[in-house]
Amino acid sequence: MNTLSRLALLALLLPLTLLVFACEDEPQVEVESPEPVVSVAALPISLRRDSAAPSGAAHIEVAPGRLRLEGRTLFEMTGGHVPDAELVNDVITKLKAGLDTGSGYRSAVLRVQAATPWSTTLAIFDTLAASNITQAAFEVRASGTADTGYLPISRFEMVDEGAEITPFEGPGQRTWDEFKAQWQAAHDACREQDYVDCAYVPQNIADGGQVQMTLFARGNAAKIQFDRFGAEEAAAPARAQLLDGIPQAADAVADEELPPAVTAAFTWRARALTKPDSAVSKAVRGLCGAQPCAALVTAEGQTPSMRLISFLGAVYPDGAPAPILRFQRNPPGH
Repeated sequence: MNTLSRLALLALLLPLTLLVFACEDEPQVEVESPEPVVSVAALPISLRRDSAAPSGAAHIEVAPGRLRLEGRTLFEMTGGHVPDAELVNDVITKLKAGLDTGSGYRSAVLRVQAATPWSTTLAIFDTLAASNITQAAFEVRASGTADTGYLPISRFEMVDEGAEITPFEGPGQRTWDEFKAQWQAAHDACREQDYVDCAYVPQNIADGGQVQMTLFARGNAAKIQFDRFGAEEAAAPARAQLLDGIPQAADAVADEELPPAVTAAFTWRARALTKPDSAVSKAVRGLCGAQPCAALVTAEGQTPSMRLISFLGAVYPDGAPAPILRFQRNPPGH
């Protein structure tokens, strides 16, 4: 090979050689698997799992160490807590950016590790609402099996703690008289299993108005409270007088002479939320079993999300209309 030929060959090989060395020097980027990182065994247990995954949904996954959207990690977490730097006015900024640049999301599917703090799940709902997404579904499992399904939320909105009670718009707002008619049945069902306290039915109950149903979880207890609103309070009757100017003794005042009842609360141990014949489901069946039924949902921020998700599954089990909910924001630090 003459000199000219050698030079021509070197000219051809040199760019290839440089390219090889350049490729060897480039760092290898690990491709993240889109497969779920939260195992089926780590999903919350629910008595409601008869629904299919909603279409057009954003897929959000919450593991103890990361938050993911569509199989891609948005940021790392410790113990399932969203870092303060990722939050602005209760909204997760990177999640909102991903939702807003997505393909027209209409709803969201949440695959939440059971022990995730409720404050994190609440921040996700706040972010969904900020992106005009008001329908969602939790991916859940049956007790003792690997069978999974979805617990749907027909519609949700966010409210601040202490906000004035207002009626839900559209179907779902039940009246106080509807609850009043079911109070005795709710009391009897409440006492069937794992109860802590079941409101007895007084003789004097207020009439009219609307009812707010509140689902509250703390520690190992779950409470449903029914409060009357939207009607004038009735004054307690004056005590009967035995003689002119001498009222009846206080301990002789009959139950019907007490102020009319405007609230009732039922509390169970948490294990009642996942039993197939749950007393929780039975207690609300008369009010919520066959018609849309709205509720306010609240809990302290450190409460495991599984407690609230299982609670929803007990109140709205398979066959009941999907829940319509208000999620109550917690004050800072709670």
